Amino acid sequence: MRNREILRIAANVARMDFCPRDRIHWNPLDDDAEALRLSIRLGIGIEFIPPSPLDGRWLIVASVAASANRERSIDVSRWVNDLNSPDVGRLTRRCIVLCAIEIAKWKKEHKGLA
Repeated sequence: MRNREILRIAANVARMDFCPRDRIHWNPLDDDAEALRLSIRLGIGIEFIPPSPLDGRWLIVASVAASANRERSIDVSRWVNDLNSPDVGRLTRRCIVLCAIEIAKWKKEHKGLA
């Protein structure tokens, strides 16, 4: 899936404006503030799980409860070698946006329940 399509779906599930013909104005893949707004709007939490002694990599997890009683959650994760790496921001934003995509899929599958 291309970034433009990912952004369109994320904007749709968050009920935000997205105009695909023009230059992208809303882009949580590139903008920390937009990613934070998207996570707040959809209730997506971010967690940084410390590395195990064996692996040494951090795990970035974006998650949200997918049911009212919180029995099911939607999780998207990415690995990063070092929290000081320039990739941390990019990977965190991507986790948030991909979590929004998973929310859209879940809502489509559970139309009457969402």
